[in-house]
Amino acid sequence: PEQVTAVVGAPVLIFIVQPLIPAIDETAADFTPMGAASALAGRGGSNLASGWAMLVLLAWTAALLTAAVFADGRRDLA
Repeated sequence: PEQVTAVVGAPVLIFIVQPLIPAIDETAADFTPMGAASALAGRGGSNLASGWAMLVLLAWTAALLTAAVFADGRRDLA
């Protein structure tokens, strides 16, 4: 079940959700992982400075790692 969720969820997130975010709020797109990575890479169209983009990516990394630690701690390996 987890593998199916990842295989279906990742393309949905990349090809459907990510392009819809700028349509809802243009500035919110800068604070997604892809938007911050684009700003850090120096691609045009971002209002985020590279220092802020790095902080956004670090915040996403910390949040996802924290979620992974809690999820892994609750699993029963037996």
